[in-house]
Formats: sequence, structure tokens, C-alpha cells
Amino acid sequence: MPNYNEIKTFVFFDLETTGLIRGKIMPGITEISLIAVSREAILEKNGKLPRVSHKLIMPINPKKTIPDIVTNITGLSAKNLANVKPFEVETFELMMQFIGRLIAPICFVAHNGNNFDYKIIMQEFQQIEKAMPIEVLCVDSLEAFKDILCTTDSDSENNDDSKKGQAAANLSVDYFSLLEDGMDDTLCKAVDRILESSIVNDELNTCKQYYYSKSLNDVRVQNNFGNDVTYCQSENTLLSGTNDDLRCTLKQKNEKTPPKQIISLRKIRAGAIPAPHKKMIEPRVLSYPPEDTKIRPKNFKLPTIYEFLLGSKLENAHMAETDCNAMLKCVNILGDKFVKWADSNAVPLNIYGNVCS
Repeated sequence: MPNYNEIKTFVFFDLETTGLIRGKIMPGITEISLIAVSREAILEKNGKLPRVSHKLIMPINPKKTIPDIVTNITGLSAKNLANVKPFEVETFELMMQFIGRLIAPICFVAHNGNNFDYKIIMQEFQQIEKAMPIEVLCVDSLEAFKDILCTTDSDSENNDDSKKGQAAANLSVDYFSLLEDGMDDTLCKAVDRILESSIVNDELNTCKQYYYSKSLNDVRVQNNFGNDVTYCQSENTLLSGTNDDLRCTLKQKNEKTPPKQIISLRKIRAGAIPAPHKKMIEPRVLSYPPEDTKIRPKNFKLPTIYEFLLGSKLENAHMAETDCNAMLKCVNILGDKFVKWADSNAVPLNIYGNVCS
């Protein structure tokens, strides 16, 4: 295989057709989509569509019957393609003009392209006696996803459990070191004072019921002893001798140890007090799926790969432009892994020109 320089432009390519390949009988093309982006755009690795891209979207009249089931999937029918031109020399020239605006080396990317898209487009070229330039390369994104997402790194697998154990151990060390900062006793005392203050306020609230008198300045209070106490708003004091009884009762209650106390971590670590039974949650180690060899997509259909890598369902699949954008987003997630794979696996697109001969 020729030793190519690194690819500069990737052309995401998808066809909608009248059906599947039957032996050497090719289906007719109903739509062509080409979306080209730079190598740098893919290396941004953000899972988004690049702001700068080149697009060529063309409906094609297949001059063949379009089965109803295909129309239901793609939305393309004999009726809405009736006034559209078929694939002809002008179509080829338009594609060549599009490619001519791109920076070489150029590489087409199609999902299952080796077994479908590339064979069909090259057959259309043959019918009009045209050929793709030898310098235009191609890769199959399905093969790329298989290689990248399923490649096993034995060292990573062997060390997977030990890495997780070390992460949990590090979390445990950090957990206790953060709490043992010399402020343990101070924190306990401060919280105890807050609890004591809260208890006093609770007792005051439960010991008093307020009744408004005819005077706006005086409020009558009935305490827990059944005695009336007059509160003078202007003097801000309780005027009854029962005030002493109330204070005495509150004092006795406040001298009791609060039912809940702050447990010192230092005492727990020393073994003086058993540690509270609080479940420690093991940290979830998040990793990019291709690096976790135990997580793989259930199949390699484009919608499945899209959901696997981007975490959302692919909407409007089987529209050529949508499928190109989906491939682009998935490849963008892989970033340098994909471009390096493409550099090593790209082949000339025109090798598919003799598949139907």
C-alpha cells in the first residue's frame, strides 16, 4: 500500500438508494451527501459539528422503482423525485469541482462504505465512463469503530482492578485528612452551642401562648404553670413574678445534656467511640468508552454507535445529510484515534471500480 502523507481533509459520504445490493446488481441512487471538514476540526474532539465545513447535497432520480418500504424509511419517492435529474456526467463533474476545492490528501469516510456506498458510486462512474482520481482515498467508519472501540489494551485490563482499588484508597485517605485539620474540637464546641441555643428557643416557644388584649401596647401571656403574665411592649419586660419560675424551669432543662452530640473524629480514630455506620460510596470512575475495553456497543450500526458515543438517539436517520453529520460527530469524539487510524488504513477509492466487472 502506498505511503501517504497524513490526511488533511475528510469527506463524510452517504448515499440513499432504492434498496440493497443483490449480488452484482446495484440499487439506484436517490440522494448523495458529501460533508468535508479539515483534520484539525476532527482533532478538536468535542462531539460537535465543526463551524467550517463544505457541503454538497444532491437528490438523484434513480430511474428505478422505489419500493414503498424504502420510501417509508427515507422519505424519497418516485413522486418527489420526478422532476430531479438522474446521475449523469454533470453530477460527476459537480462532485469533482467540490473535491477540487479541498486541501489534499483527501479521504472519503462512509459507514459500511466498503460493502455498500463505494461500490455503488463507482458503478455509477463506470456507467458514464468516468473514474475517481487515484489520489482520493477512502476508509470505512464501520471498520474504524470496530478497531478503535474494541481494541483490547492488555495492560489496561490487568491493571483495571488495581487502579480502582487505589482510587478508593486515595479517596479514603483524602476523606480523613480533610476532616483532621485541627479544628475538630472547635467545631464540636461551636455546634454544641448552636444546639443549646436552639433548645432554649424551643422551650420559650412551647412555654408561651400569646393572646392579644384590647390594648395594642400590652400582650397577655399564659405560661405552662397556668398563670397569666403581662408583657409591656414599651418596657420590653415581663411584669409578673412568674417570670422567675419560668427562668428556673428553663435553667433546669438547659443543664441537661443535649440528646444528640457531635462525635469527635479523633475519638473514632482512637477507637474510643465506634464509628457511625455510614455507607461509603465507591467513586464511579468515568472514562471515555474506547479506553474502557469492558464497555462496547451492542452492534456497529450507525444509530447504535451514535448513541454509544454521544449518549443520545440519532434522529432522522436514513437522510443522507443526517447520516454524514452523525458520522462526523462520532469521529469527532474519537479525535486523534480516528485520524491516526485513517492515516494507516486509507486506500484509493477507485479500487472499488472493478467490483461489478
